[in-house]
Amino acid sequence: MIKIKPTTMAIAEVTKWLHHGEVLAAPTETAYGLLALATSARAVKKVFKIKGRAPNQASAILVADLKMAQKYGKFSPVALRLAKKYWPGPLTLVVPVRSMGRLARATIKDGYIGMRVPRQKFLLKLLKKINQPLTATSANISGQKNLYSAQQVIKQLQKRGLKFLVDGGNLPPRPTSTVVQIKGNQIKVLRTGAIKIMKN
Repeated sequence: MIKIKPTTMAIAEVTKWLHHGEVLAAPTETAYGLLALATSARAVKKVFKIKGRAPNQASAILVADLKMAQKYGKFSPVALRLAKKYWPGPLTLVVPVRSMGRLARATIKDGYIGMRVPRQKFLLKLLKKINQPLTATSANISGQKNLYSAQQVIKQLQKRGLKFLVDGGNLPPRPTSTVVQIKGNQIKVLRTGAIKIMKN
């Protein structure tokens, strides 16, 4: 496995991996995640294969900012309020799709797409550099616990085809992102995580 530290100097190398359709594991503000260009159906398919994710599930995406998010999703006043309050941060907003653009179909389910702006500095710099969304799914086999160390990721996923790792060492165990779906101005909490959202 090829490993690299999450430094500013590493962004050019990681960008090259992504543009070649590769999948990599990297630290996020919660646990390690699997990253690939969300605009590449082939790369997203690799993510699903490594993770053992069912094809009828969808992968949320990471975006650089609200402006990028609004290219792909429709934000009601409630969705805008939540985005402005909690982004960057561990809140995934599931909103109606505005445009697929070049997004892989596996990022969309039933006309909705989940998006998050990460707080982790390396990821934010990477997203701004590539100016494209990335997959946002945890770096573990589907159904198993989140992984908080580079060694855990290597042990579990190298044999499943993961070849690239941004080695952030050991992360403090943190809750997963909170996932909320916005239908009009109604909030539906799909998963309670690091941020507590009150339903309206």
